[in-house]
Amino acid sequence: MKQDNAIIDSVQLKELCMKHGADDVGIVDIGRPALSDQRNDILYAFPQAKTLVCMVRRINPESIRTPVSYIKDTEFNYQRREIIAISRQILSDLDLEGVKGVAECGNFPMDASKWPGKMWYVSLKPLAIESGLGQMGINRNILHPVFGSFVYIFALIIDKEVTQYDHPIDVHDNPCLKCNLCVTVCPTGAISQTDEFSFVSCFTHNYREKLGGFSDWIKNLSESRNSKEYRKRVSDQETISMWQSLSFGAGTKCDFCVAVCPAGLKQEIIFKENRKDYFSTVAKPLQDRKEKVFVIAGSDADYYVRSKQSKRHIQYVSNGIRPNSAAGFLWALPLLFQKYPAKDLSATYHFTFTGDENIKATVSINGQSIKVVDGHEGKADVSIIADTATWLKFLVKEQSMLLAILTRKITIKGPIKLMKAFSRCFPA
Repeated sequence: MKQDNAIIDSVQLKELCMKHGADDVGIVDIGRPALSDQRNDILYAFPQAKTLVCMVRRINPESIRTPVSYIKDTEFNYQRREIIAISRQILSDLDLEGVKGVAECGNFPMDASKWPGKMWYVSLKPLAIESGLGQMGINRNILHPVFGSFVYIFALIIDKEVTQYDHPIDVHDNPCLKCNLCVTVCPTGAISQTDEFSFVSCFTHNYREKLGGFSDWIKNLSESRNSKEYRKRVSDQETISMWQSLSFGAGTKCDFCVAVCPAGLKQEIIFKENRKDYFSTVAKPLQDRKEKVFVIAGSDADYYVRSKQSKRHIQYVSNGIRPNSAAGFLWALPLLFQKYPAKDLSATYHFTFTGDENIKATVSINGQSIKVVDGHEGKADVSIIADTATWLKFLVKEQSMLLAILTRKITIKGPIKLMKAFSRCFPA
């Protein structure tokens, strides 16, 4: 496979990956500008990194479209195990050729010590785009030119350069058909026609049995005084579902945006031959499912489900996202921001954190959008000076705001109504 001591043949490398089970392969160099925001993380994971080999594994579409959730979850969990095995086989063969490398298999496990921040070291979707394996669709999934949204992405990081690298497909060749079917079937309103995406709406519902949702379940379990109180908080069905995820592989609550997508060579043909039939057989069953939607009270998803999803039952939950630093609090604000509660708000907030961290930041909310920048910019409508540890305790309701103000651990200057309005924008 090696052309010389430093460079390996890219064609043979791709053939090796395909032989072991990858359905498509793209190769990118570590110096690619599009990887600049994650390069340090990649080098931390594998300091010898010179090349990233991105691969996709095809998923069976009908296993994702079925109304039987456990079939869908079995398909995803099977593919996860498969790509781990495929990656190990490829790395084993490469090792015999003197090529060192590690695998990034996507999804779980991740670096839990980084929670609630970025827990992964290779961002696979941007890598797949840069590798020429697809473009981002409205549904925020990578759409492969042939397989559409029905792919599982994984990657290798190796210590050798290759003879030829890949590049993104032309943006005009984006497989996304702009059909908006993903918008139609999304139970939380997380996907919109304007290309905006509500991370927290999707995360709270679809990941109910993972990450923050699991933390919230543990909170309900630990705070219940007896089994009767626990059953008021958590239904028997939810308990069994959580047990099933723990025992056989974590499941998700939705993935409708993957299931309904007609992108990709084969699905596009079927869709365009009879759009009406495609809608009635693929989209309508997803749209009409009567099931629970897990939302945060007062959130955009709460408003969306109550106003447009009358067939679905709301289950109010917490998503378990609790910042453990002032820097993490500020980083999370754009992700947790809710547009609907901010519809009448226009204000600038200056934050000054002291104690464990010394940070200044400006948060501006205007026109149902949010901007967070370092330092104090412009004139503040509200100024908050807070001891970091006290502020973090307040966020998780372990500290009274009134007591914090009386003890001067937190100082707020400005109209209290604007502070309350700020809080409503982040009901999580």
